Amino acid sequence: MKMFVSLVAIGALATLAAAAETPAHAQLEAQIKATEAEIKVLHEQRDVTLKRVLGWYTAVIKHDVITAEILYAERKELAAQEDLLLAVAKTEEARKAIHARYDGIRALLRVDSKLDHAAIEKLEALRTEHKLEIHAAYDSKIEFLKAEVEALKAKLKSLPKK
Repeated sequence: MKMFVSLVAIGALATLAAAAETPAHAQLEAQIKATEAEIKVLHEQRDVTLKRVLGWYTAVIKHDVITAEILYAERKELAAQEDLLLAVAKTEEARKAIHARYDGIRALLRVDSKLDHAAIEKLEALRTEHKLEIHAAYDSKIEFLKAEVEALKAKLKSLPKK
């Protein structure tokens, strides 16, 4: 009888120990899944932002003359784009670069101005630089999260088996 009680106690302790490990595993797995989902969302946001920004450049270059109405709409769009990029910028240096980029674009856009060949070339150069800047902003955050996922996976492997 004592042996039976001892076996039941050992079994109960083993079950409790296994149950104690399960929440830790489950919590880490949930963190990994959530972080991987965040990475996927960032990839999608980057693609949408690229499409929006590059489309903006194409539309602006197609304008012959920039009227007050066009200027107002374009500046509003620029402010929205700037806010999107500032939200994913990881450093103050990156934020300053984003502000400088958009200040430069706004300086090119003036009421009743005609986009000449030099202005169009400048906008095309800015478009290329802007594309790289968008990739850098999103990719740095994505890489940070990927490293976090790897650390979580390593921590999960180091936990005792169930």
